[in-house]
Amino acid sequence: MKEFFNYSCVPLRAMILVIIIISLSSSIATKQRRRYLTSFDYHELISNDFEEHSRRLLETNRIGMEEIERHWNQSVAFQWEHVKTVEMNRRLRANTGITNDLYDKFPFVVCNHRAGLDGVERKTEVEKHFGKGSSDIIYNQETKTCFFVNALASVAELSPSSYMVHPISSVMKFRKGLMKTIMEKHVEIDYLNNSTAPPLRYHADLCFGAVQSRQGAEQLAKKLTKIIGLTSSPDHYLASETSFFVDSRFNDNEEQNKTFWKDNGEGGSAKRDCVVLYRNLVFSPNVLGTAVNIFLSKGNSTNEWAIPQLDVKVTSRCLLSVVLGIASQPEVCSVSEIGDGRTSNIEPKWIVQSDIPYRTPFTNNGLDGNGQIVAISDTGLDVDNCYFWDSENQLPKNGAIDRSARKVIQYVPYADSKESVAGHGTHVAATLLGSRAKNGRVEDEGPANGIASGAKLSMFDMNIAENPGLNIPSDTSTILQPGIDAGANIHSASWYANYFGEISNQYEYRDKDFDAYMYTNDSFLIIVSAGNFGRKCSLPQCADHQYEYDVRSSLASPASAKNGLTVGASQSNGLGLDKGMKGKEYLAYFSSRGPAADGRIKPEIVAPGYWILSASAKTDVVGECGGEVWMKGTSMVTVTAGFHTFYGVSDNSQPY
Repeated sequence: MKEFFNYSCVPLRAMILVIIIISLSSSIATKQRRRYLTSFDYHELISNDFEEHSRRLLETNRIGMEEIERHWNQSVAFQWEHVKTVEMNRRLRANTGITNDLYDKFPFVVCNHRAGLDGVERKTEVEKHFGKGSSDIIYNQETKTCFFVNALASVAELSPSSYMVHPISSVMKFRKGLMKTIMEKHVEIDYLNNSTAPPLRYHADLCFGAVQSRQGAEQLAKKLTKIIGLTSSPDHYLASETSFFVDSRFNDNEEQNKTFWKDNGEGGSAKRDCVVLYRNLVFSPNVLGTAVNIFLSKGNSTNEWAIPQLDVKVTSRCLLSVVLGIASQPEVCSVSEIGDGRTSNIEPKWIVQSDIPYRTPFTNNGLDGNGQIVAISDTGLDVDNCYFWDSENQLPKNGAIDRSARKVIQYVPYADSKESVAGHGTHVAATLLGSRAKNGRVEDEGPANGIASGAKLSMFDMNIAENPGLNIPSDTSTILQPGIDAGANIHSASWYANYFGEISNQYEYRDKDFDAYMYTNDSFLIIVSAGNFGRKCSLPQCADHQYEYDVRSSLASPASAKNGLTVGASQSNGLGLDKGMKGKEYLAYFSSRGPAADGRIKPEIVAPGYWILSASAKTDVVGECGGEVWMKGTSMVTVTAGFHTFYGVSDNSQPY
């Protein structure tokens, strides 16, 4: 451990203070039998890379369970010593008049197991010790309630012996999949000669109470800008923490592996080699001040999707030093990769309104969405398709709002202002609120009129036309706020986060951001598609008999958000039935299943999504009608179910 002061210069009273603090710490440790979380206990609360790596090692018989827990306990013990030492140094310097910028508090996980109490009562108990408003719930079940708490080490050690109090080390902050992506997907990235190189984006969630405002998050972003890339890291304990990955041979070359982790953990040659990367990183706080997003810049651009042109290759060695530096900061509680996105319509109307063929009591009584505005984030929209076309009002695609428009009152061109041919966004939007007008003004009953054909639309375009994937902003408020400004109380998100070809069924930062946004905007509801992962196959190409069906807990983030409404897909009826399908009472084979990773019931409802007839984008034609297409997916059911929320009331809980 690096010394923070010279003992020979410390007055006698300060030395006495150190002795008292050390004695007190030893006394506490002796009298209290502190209980810690095992590595798998912690994974039950938060998906993390330590558990993911441990599981892979167990499956390949490269390490035993006892060895895993030994590494885990070593990391925990080391972190306890670290946080206590930092606090003692801080107290000593304050006593001797020496100023410094060491941070007082560190993040802990605190679990209250008291029987007979609910989550609120356990929270009240915890805050009696740590202070009112100091805890953030991360897990709540009948047997226990767990919290993130930002606290002094001395306060954490003096907590009731019935609590589990666990310091969060840097490695514990790595969310599931982060290390795998860095080590396997980003071994070497050439941004000079490869125009299709992936954007690098990371998300640092800030600990509850560590930063109080956006201004505080901006100060932390400036701090990170200075810290990342220092040739000598102030946190040498990182090398010790990463010993688990060294000893368990993250790759097969042990000597190469030890050198790799030693360089990155101790701020060695990797930091000097990666100076170009560090100089081009942008640290951007989100609007809520709860997180900092990190991405590579292109020149002075703050566009997180711009592909930089660096004269060096970015290696996994460089990237690891970045995430280690971020995770070492006590204000940070988790570090994750920001994935891109993937997109996930007569028959559905009567099925969701009455379940009696062709009876639509809501529509017949004027409940067709008239006077309502709904926001949709998707691939874009063919605004001159006859289901949206306004021949008398050409809305500029610049985010401006015009509520007098026939259908589309706002178009936000985040990725671009175009739609792909037969684009997903046009199909989804028409399923919800399309209303055919052959001349762009006078409406009639088209075969693909939407569930709420009287409603108007705010569209957030997240796709570069004719390209796969979605450019999802790292700051969630960028997606949601324009719709609110336009007057929408509902946002439909028919997409999921894609982590280099993989999904996550965990409660990720995007789920948390959705919950926080709905909590802050209490009349606002986000409707999310469950995902299309109800069946899976690990082979490159699969025949029907090689698939595994009815896959449990196959939700795709952000479908685990607890304040939002998650929708799965059922089969349809009539022309919407294909060979082998049984009807509207049956779940679609592709629809992702629940429960959520923490046991919550998800999805809450299902609606027809296999098959759905809706509008088709023809981007080179103005006012086109006809040519509607059939599509299937939970994307379609999200907007189908959205109709019924126009008249509901949301009751949003605090995010955790």
